[in-house]
Amino acid sequence: MAGFKGIDYFNDKVPNEITITILSHLRKQDLKRVRFACKKLAALAGRMLVANLYLSPREKDMETFDAVTQHPDLKMSVKNIIYDSARFVKYTFPEYLEAYAEKFSLGQSAGVGWAEARIQEMDGVREEVLEDGSTVFHPSTAITHLGLEQLLGHSVLIQGYQCYTLHAQEQSNILLSSWYSRAFEGLRRLGQIRSATIRNS
Repeated sequence: MAGFKGIDYFNDKVPNEITITILSHLRKQDLKRVRFACKKLAALAGRMLVANLYLSPREKDMETFDAVTQHPDLKMSVKNIIYDSARFVKYTFPEYLEAYAEKFSLGQSAGVGWAEARIQEMDGVREEVLEDGSTVFHPSTAITHLGLEQLLGHSVLIQGYQCYTLHAQEQSNILLSSWYSRAFEGLRRLGQIRSATIRNS
């Protein structure tokens, strides 16, 4: 074929509809690779990569949400928004223990007093209040068993509480900042949305 120049011929002569049909048979990792071949494939393959977009009041999720909704090609591929409506309740440590016991059906669910009694049973736990008002627990007991009942007396539960508290504070901070405006602005940029899913995880 005279004048055939590979990718230039492909860009000029092959209709987008045929290209999209071909790309629809590729795996996701192959779509990522083919985007580097040329601008046309970058645009068309990019639109097939992000069908579902996750939205929640977490900074990492919002960074991804902002990046996708601001990308000229990726934002065109989003068909479904998955919104996580779960909220972290700010618990004191005794309240956290009580909620933990109730969730995992450990029995003895006798209010905050029961949880406070269990805290007293923990060996070598020292409570420290930091300058920002947050509380840190310093356990010295080694973890020897990982049964649910044993966890109530070991550092795993304390570390879980500290992790939970960090997530609760992060969520509170982002909701008090510009989260709602960022979410609405991003949703306005998405022109191909077909459905939205709300879940409480």
